[in-house]
Amino acid sequence: RKHAEAFLVAMPDVNFSLDEVTVTPDGKEVIWRWSWTGTFTGPLGETQPTGNKVEGLSGADFIYIEGDKIKKIDIYWNQIELLTKMGLMGG
Repeated sequence: RKHAEAFLVAMPDVNFSLDEVTVTPDGKEVIWRWSWTGTFTGPLGETQPTGNKVEGLSGADFIYIEGDKIKKIDIYWNQIELLTKMGLMGG
């Protein structure tokens, strides 16, 4: 949650899109494929904004269910791509 809040401060115009949802036949796993765009206009911790537009960043969440509760969530995205598009890494 802290990470999500920090990114909302850094990119207040974020546009999040849920591109695909897959549920395994046994209902024990859900996969969300998503993408988003935003402009790096606010601070990210101690890092000052660059004003760069981040477009087309994509990733996936793997949600593991046990009974009627979420047991675990694994979130994957290309962090180097994000940092490059934000102007924080050479590319």
